Amino acid sequence: MPIEREKIGSSFLIVPNTEHFFGDVRNNENYLEVMATLTFKDIAEVRLIRIGAISVSFSDSGPLRSIDKLKLTGSETSVPEEVM
Repeated sequence: MPIEREKIGSSFLIVPNTEHFFGDVRNNENYLEVMATLTFKDIAEVRLIRIGAISVSFSDSGPLRSIDKLKLTGSETSVPEEVM
């Protein structure tokens, strides 16, 4: 029975609103500029983006890394041990 594998996302972006910014906002500022980067050992990297967004990316080798989502394809009724 074929098994399809897909990585579950290991990063996300939080944009709480567009009224509060990190740093000064003048006429020609790049709203997507990274204002600060915080690294938490081998777990995650957090970026503060000028527009007020917070980006979180989990390390590929850390404890919160992405895992595979398994999906069975086919018409067999038995479920492989790997999926269990």
